Amino acid sequence: LTLAQAFALPGRPFSRPRARVVRAGAMGKEADDPEPAPQKAEAAPQKAEAETEVQMEVKMDDDEDQPWMFLDPYDSHLDARIERDALTVECLHTDGFQYLWKGIRANYGIKKGVYMYEVKVLEHPAVKMPETKPENQNILRCGFGLPLTSLFLGDTGESWGYGGTGKKVHNSTYDDYGGPYRCGDVIGCICDLDQGTISYMKNGQFMGVAFDNVPPTANETGVFPHLLMKNVRCRVNFRRATKWYDPPGSQVKFFEEASEEDCVVNPVEHPESLKDSEFVMLAGLPGCGKTYWAQKHMEANPT
Repeated sequence: LTLAQAFALPGRPFSRPRARVVRAGAMGKEADDPEPAPQKAEAAPQKAEAETEVQMEVKMDDDEDQPWMFLDPYDSHLDARIERDALTVECLHTDGFQYLWKGIRANYGIKKGVYMYEVKVLEHPAVKMPETKPENQNILRCGFGLPLTSLFLGDTGESWGYGGTGKKVHNSTYDDYGGPYRCGDVIGCICDLDQGTISYMKNGQFMGVAFDNVPPTANETGVFPHLLMKNVRCRVNFRRATKWYDPPGSQVKFFEEASEEDCVVNPVEHPESLKDSEFVMLAGLPGCGKTYWAQKHMEANPT
């Protein structure tokens, strides 16, 4: 998905979609995932000028059958490649990128009610990671996160995830849950903001409550569908009409069934055009203060 295509994505009739350029990914870990050897990642080839033209005037379609919920390419790591449907995403997985985790959130969240979405693992590309266990080479983690928080799902107290190794994770604490899942499996992610819980389904089977600590503040900020991936290709579904499996109960709705009052737009800052965007690439030797500089730079330049 190019920047121009992202700006032209259709949005919810009651709110226009917004977009932004975000920073590239960094190293992340699954439980028992060994530290990788340093690898050099080559810069991506420059896009043709025609692909960077931004069409800002987008007519909103009043057709209720038109999808309006997508993965937000401007609330993601740059090495997560979103396809034209904005529902399918894959990872860069060569030249060192196979060691990097990629996070992404959706363009809308919910702030009350009981809603779910599905994600299907489509492909596990072959990667060269000789020092990494095979079961840790291709991993999807899915769940929910609060807005404007770390894209590394489960690393902090603001997100909750269920990974393909059969672990649930919140605030970097891993516990057994649900069993492993691999290529071809479909995971249903269910958030009950009335009860403050998050549950999952695997191939149509309800796996039980995974988390019961979603804070009451989520009724104000909303919670967003959130993925974290390493060397996978997957597709999300937010609509009942295109479901892989039925919800676990009549009280559970798909995200695109949400009313306007139940929804919240992703609040990340979005540029009005590519001319307003800035890409900062940081390079430096180990221990020279890269993280410190990046944090200070972000504090001084919040938008």
